[in-house]
Amino acid sequence: MREIWRMTLLAAVSVTLMFAAAARICKLDPVTMRMPHFVRSMVATLAVHENTIGPNALNRALTIDPQNTAAWSRRCTAYVGKDAAERLNDCQHAVSLRDSAANLRGEASAQEETGDVCAAEGTYRAALKTLKVQRPYVMRDQARAALACGDVGGSLAALREAESADTATPENLAVDHGYMAVVYDRMDQPEKARQMCSEANPGYGNCTCELTGSGLNCSQKIASAK
Repeated sequence: MREIWRMTLLAAVSVTLMFAAAARICKLDPVTMRMPHFVRSMVATLAVHENTIGPNALNRALTIDPQNTAAWSRRCTAYVGKDAAERLNDCQHAVSLRDSAANLRGEASAQEETGDVCAAEGTYRAALKTLKVQRPYVMRDQARAALACGDVGGSLAALREAESADTATPENLAVDHGYMAVVYDRMDQPEKARQMCSEANPGYGNCTCELTGSGLNCSQKIASAK
């Protein structure tokens, strides 16, 4: 029995070393490509999870396994030298393989960058359905996309939900209130907007907040007259 366990352990170690070598050594790719799919999938996934990854490494992984979930997810979320349209295509493919929160958030971000903000709001909502942690971050993303889409009520609702989740985290709560300041300004409620901006930035006097791309900027200046 001891000999059987020894042989089993030796075989497991050998297989592990074989997979690790195949993932790291490009010259072994022709051999890997002749292996069954489950072997190619494992090698490609290991290659993706190396400490450093770039376009060439991802392309190599996808050559080994064209439908590798890990590789497509990394292409979607790593922003490796691509414009928004290409990243959107990558993220849509990644989502078709695995509709994880990270892939959906990447798709929504690319939709925002390509100007499809209403679709982005819906995709952020889909991401929230699969997300159990860090929800306020995605709620703020959804609120931003909703505001750009003209869904002011949906934007405020998302921010209020984020606010409820952030009560124990002052820095995140401040960001929620900064976003709310923008929403209230769009709702033509300047007093409420100033109140939220002041709560986000207690040291400011006259305070206004505005969205800048995918970020938030609050400053001490008098809001422009409507």
